[in-house]
Amino acid sequence: MCVDVLEHVQDVRQVLHECARVLQPGGFFFFDTINRTWKSKILMIWLLEDVLRQIPQGIHDWEKFITPAELTTWLTQSGFGDITCRGFDLTDGGNLGTMFALLWSGLRSKLLPAKAGSFQ
Repeated sequence: MCVDVLEHVQDVRQVLHECARVLQPGGFFFFDTINRTWKSKILMIWLLEDVLRQIPQGIHDWEKFITPAELTTWLTQSGFGDITCRGFDLTDGGNLGTMFALLWSGLRSKLLPAKAGSFQ
């Protein structure tokens, strides 16, 4: 399992090759990563890093985000077979209502004091 890692490594192909090498025959490789789209740049970098500061500023480099086509090619080259990539869209297809709800949720969490026992 590789969660929120691939967009941060120096050489994605090397990491995938190593994952393929150590995976048992018939095993599964589960991962998630961020697609390199204008929406990901706005949401992950501008909104979450720069505006809401919910994640550390500078943690993401948009150039390191990975398109599904790139990932499929690199998985194939690394020896993975029967590849299925499925995505999800945090913004509900760019729905403005969903995007404003995300913004409001982030702003509200910044403006309201934390409840006792909650994580910030």
